[in-house]
Amino acid sequence: MSHLVGLDRRTSAYNMLLCDALMLENQIPLFLLQKALGMQCSSSQIAAQVSSSMLIGFLIEVSPFKTLDISPWIDAGQHAHLLELLYQTVAPNPEELFETIEGNEENEEEPQVYVRIRFFLKAIAAFIFNRGRALVSAVVKFLVTIPWRTIKSIPALSIIAHPVEQLLSSQKDQNSEPARGISTHDRSTTPLLEEIAIPSVTELTKAGVKFSAMNGDISAIEFDAQTATLHLPTISLDVNAEVVLRNLVAYEASIGSRPLIVSRYVELMNGIIDTAEDAKLLREAGVVLNHLKSDEEVAELWNSMTRSVRLTRVPALDRVIEEVNSYHSSRWRVRTRRFMKNYVAASWECLVLLAVLLLFFIISVQAFCVLYGCRLQTRAGRTQL
Repeated sequence: MSHLVGLDRRTSAYNMLLCDALMLENQIPLFLLQKALGMQCSSSQIAAQVSSSMLIGFLIEVSPFKTLDISPWIDAGQHAHLLELLYQTVAPNPEELFETIEGNEENEEEPQVYVRIRFFLKAIAAFIFNRGRALVSAVVKFLVTIPWRTIKSIPALSIIAHPVEQLLSSQKDQNSEPARGISTHDRSTTPLLEEIAIPSVTELTKAGVKFSAMNGDISAIEFDAQTATLHLPTISLDVNAEVVLRNLVAYEASIGSRPLIVSRYVELMNGIIDTAEDAKLLREAGVVLNHLKSDEEVAELWNSMTRSVRLTRVPALDRVIEEVNSYHSSRWRVRTRRFMKNYVAASWECLVLLAVLLLFFIISVQAFCVLYGCRLQTRAGRTQL
């Protein structure tokens, strides 16, 4: 293919050949390559050396993980086709990822009891909170809607009537927007259900999490809680990266006997990359080597990958995700923001109720002073002293 490749290795014909060679439906058994080289070479040893050098060059060219330690010798007879060779190079040994899930079934059932109890208690607390909010909302509606016409008829209070009505109408619009947004907005503006629960790179950075690029495969992903550093393998993204990743995911799902390691990695990257700012932070940390036009294309690449990935669980990666979520949730900034969002911003009815009660109290005090002359009594008391 040397006549199709320029110095910058960016010709369309070269990229098309690489993409076609990695398509799952285009895979050709490697023993045919051995047969063809055996007919061209003088001996089987020379044919094996030629095939090994060709496969090593192919892996170096198409692998998105450029820092992998590729074996200096590859036996074509040990692999079915090119996509399987690339997958076994990129994906780690599944036995290393599943050592922690082997054990007694009785020990596995015990944590489930605590999980169910915790879920039951959370459901009860949510039910009580929602019922309390509904009761407060009903009281607010009674205090605001029914006497509101009488309050507006008073000349002194008619000035604040319009601002309060705007406040109530805006809160109603905000509560009704989420229900309308699911039906009107497309998939690009609403969060995907397939996306795993993990904060984005921007949110993690604000919480003090650092990102560090490392050499190795997906199994080397880890989170260091002491230094608050998430270690991710360096991945190079170019025009062929999407085709490579999609076909790796498709091949992984087709074999069925291995855990979906690459799919879980794609879910992780999609979970932490939401916007171009997230892609920029990873690029500055050296985790993403961006050979595309912009950081926006990197974000679109990862976000579009989720549509072709089915949910899976890999204990090693899931443990990293849980550790990151635990660290992020333990930060006081995150707790404060979550408290303000869940209990202050969401409980606007209570604030309106307090405002209405304070308004009635001020009106009552003012009316009492007007009728009974609070100032005159105060002055009279001073003169007596």
